[in-house]
Amino acid sequence: MLNLNTLSALRCRPLNTVAALSVVSLILLTTSSSALAQAGTNEFDKDADHSIEGSWICKIDRISLGDSFTALMSFTAGGVVLATGSLDKLNPISPIYGSWKQTGHNRVAVTIYFFLFDPLGNPVGMLKTNETFRLNGQNKLVGSGSSFVCDVDGQNCSNHGSEALIGITGNRILPEGLQN
Repeated sequence: MLNLNTLSALRCRPLNTVAALSVVSLILLTTSSSALAQAGTNEFDKDADHSIEGSWICKIDRISLGDSFTALMSFTAGGVVLATGSLDKLNPISPIYGSWKQTGHNRVAVTIYFFLFDPLGNPVGMLKTNETFRLNGQNKLVGSGSSFVCDVDGQNCSNHGSEALIGITGNRILPEGLQN
């Protein structure tokens, strides 16, 4: 980093000053070019709208129960799913974690898990949900899923048939920034 002592020493040697400033300029130019290249890649990535990566506001329809709730779901580039739902405080559950993978053009398979607790806060099992999504146009997704009740270790899962079926629709959360 250049400081006053460094600049004073450089003033004594004009050729070294020119060389040092050239190196600093080259570093700044290289760093700026890399940052601009990365920003350009992200800004104009044509597949960004066709990737599930990002965060979504989803409506979860519990088909056999005839009700629905809202969930926030995030999909990371490394295949991790994070989620929370509007009913999570009513039915005490843990944070929701899982994995996703692309299974075809605009198609994704997801498995999520979360702990279930008794009224005293003791874990009594896990809920596992297998979901399949299809990106349905720009920034929209549709999907379905089926839930399984498992033991606390996520093993010995059993499906509850049609009671466990869900339908999912979602909209991508788009960054808006501040409005001037």
